[in-house]
Amino acid sequence: ELTSVNDSMYQLGRVWLEEFKVAVNTKDFSELPQNRENLSAFIDRKIEYISKMEDIGGSEEYRKAELDILKFEKNTVLPKFVIFESFGDSTTDEEIAEAYNLLMSTINTEQEKLNKVYKLRDEYARKNEFPLPVE
Repeated sequence: ELTSVNDSMYQLGRVWLEEFKVAVNTKDFSELPQNRENLSAFIDRKIEYISKMEDIGGSEEYRKAELDILKFEKNTVLPKFVIFESFGDSTTDEEIAEAYNLLMSTINTEQEKLNKVYKLRDEYARKNEFPLPVE
């Protein structure tokens, strides 16, 4: 279940990113709020669901790491998505680049948190004799 959360979150993030690419080229950012809201609602649902999950087979650390990445996305990454929603056809390329750089400043921390989730996922799978996920 936890693995599928990251897969789904990644896909929703890709939808936002694809729309972002279009928005930058057309200077029409009007579709970004809906994509961000979909991702935000998904994250909220999963935070609530995972918070209530019963730990099975030593899943506590893995579950906590998953909650950590979800909360990071909600509190750190998504607010940076919102910045682009106020942009329009008069927004300069420099303003877009500045907001993009601010968003990208979270990538290292995000990757560290994801790596921790993946490490704990693999440990959990080995410990419980599950096949390791293919990436």
